Amino acid sequence: MIKKSLLLFALLFIFQSIPMVKCDNYYPLMMEYSTRPWLYSLSQKYGKTINLGNIPDSEYDALEEQKLDYVWMMGMWKLGAYGLRYDRTNQAELSYFKTLLPDFTIDDVIGSPYAITEYVINPDIGTTEDLINFRKRLNGMGTKLILDFVPNHSAVDCPWNTTNPKYYIHAPKGSVPPYDSSTYLPWGIAYGGEKYDGAWKDTAQLNYWNQDLRDAQIQNLLAIAKYADGIRTDMTQLALNDVIQMDWSNQLSSWGYNKPSTEFWCDAISAVKAQYPDLIFVGEQYWGYDDQLINCGFDFLYDKALLDDLASYKMSDIWNYLNSKISYFPKYAHYTENHDEPRAITKFGSWWQADAGALASFTLPGMRFSFEGQWKGFKNKLDVHLRRAKSEDPIQDVVDFYKKFQNILATDVFRKGTWTLINDCSNKNQLITYRWSYKKSDGSYDKRLVVINFSGSQAYGDVVVSDAYAQSGDNIVITELLTDKQYTRSASQMRSTGLDVIVNSWYAQIFSY
Repeated sequence: MIKKSLLLFALLFIFQSIPMVKCDNYYPLMMEYSTRPWLYSLSQKYGKTINLGNIPDSEYDALEEQKLDYVWMMGMWKLGAYGLRYDRTNQAELSYFKTLLPDFTIDDVIGSPYAITEYVINPDIGTTEDLINFRKRLNGMGTKLILDFVPNHSAVDCPWNTTNPKYYIHAPKGSVPPYDSSTYLPWGIAYGGEKYDGAWKDTAQLNYWNQDLRDAQIQNLLAIAKYADGIRTDMTQLALNDVIQMDWSNQLSSWGYNKPSTEFWCDAISAVKAQYPDLIFVGEQYWGYDDQLINCGFDFLYDKALLDDLASYKMSDIWNYLNSKISYFPKYAHYTENHDEPRAITKFGSWWQADAGALASFTLPGMRFSFEGQWKGFKNKLDVHLRRAKSEDPIQDVVDFYKKFQNILATDVFRKGTWTLINDCSNKNQLITYRWSYKKSDGSYDKRLVVINFSGSQAYGDVVVSDAYAQSGDNIVITELLTDKQYTRSASQMRSTGLDVIVNSWYAQIFSY
């Protein structure tokens, strides 16, 4: 009896020590579309003006084929004349635009979608009715809609500048004009900005230590929630009390503002989810404020650290990250590119390395976050101020890869399963290894083994698969899903010494077993 108890204790200890994530969530696939450039490209394709209200059925069919859970239509809201004028007259910006788009004209400059005057649909995009119908069309094919909220700032010509100037951060009390033009507008309101990027001179900095501003922004969030299934929040950490204190305490204290006792995000998400409990919040965030934002109710946060570790190609750093962030993965949005980042092919150095980055990122628990053009192998940056990028042809190898990969991901085992990191791998200098398991309604299990060769040469290794069991006898049939090749292996050997794998450089094997 004592021996049995010790054995059970040992098994329990081993089971509890295995790094795994049990699924209480659904791990969705999201694609970001830059709304105005996308509609412009459709207009060019069809030879007529396309807005949100007259998107051809064939384009909806193409969206449906991607098997997306969410589309984030970036840049839906109304903009002002100030930002557009600034972008079209600022010589530094115009010079930068020319490096991205050598043949650009002034009409290609459309203004930043993050200089918002009001949370109503941009009339260049469509009408409120168009937005409602667009969402219905997406929902009808199983895809949900995510829209933007920009907390840190408004457009300079937002009506609040005149109707509610106390909603903004001002130069310290007692300051006299002319104000420092690198930080303040001529009338003393601060430009929107943060410590690393400096001032964004088409925006004005909002004051989250003013409760009236907080209340107004919660109303804006509720207004967005009427038309969306999710909200993506820009530079989310900038609305945290500690960050505001670090960046703006001198100005705020001079006007008598004190650090609030609650976080805006906690109050705001609670208020929105009280009315829209199924709506999700996806936060762009940096600087290590994960815990605070998760505790406030964010469903997913950007996983910038994983991207940077993968792009460094330092396997020790990648493995350390995988082992240290296991509990956070279900709350992360993993990506290899978006509108702020270089295209993945540029960042990783080649399309095959970028595909390997996607294999490593999107087979983790959490949101799988792609950017339109990524699945075509585009490498030319689409700047948010421009309506088009430099023209290029899709890379067929990338198109074929993502068509196969998206079908692999669009299964319950990757969307709802339990993920386990496999540290028992004989070649961690080249290989990244983990497995998935999902209990189906009939009681059987759907299982996957993911082995990624994140190096420039062919990799060999043994990967211990502790849950490999044959239905009868010892032989187990395993199918490699990227190639559809089948193999017969010993289940007991897979559990003990491991599955012997040979993986091509910058590629993976995803086994069903």
